[in-house]
Amino acid sequence: MRSGGISPKVLSKVLQELEENLLITRTVNNTKPITVSYALTTHAKETEDVVSALINFGLKHRKKIKEK
Repeated sequence: MRSGGISPKVLSKVLQELEENLLITRTVNNTKPITVSYALTTHAKETEDVVSALINFGLKHRKKIKEK
């Protein structure tokens, strides 16, 4: 199964890296079938202002390029 156009192998690797960098937590749920949930850590939430600024910069810059 693909999620957002990304292969399961790549998705798994990225999630593992995010967990290793303390940006997400992984919880295995006792359901049938077994499911896994991910959540942002407090550490990750602290990056919200920086990420928002980068997104806004990108959107603004993109508009200027398209105006040309």
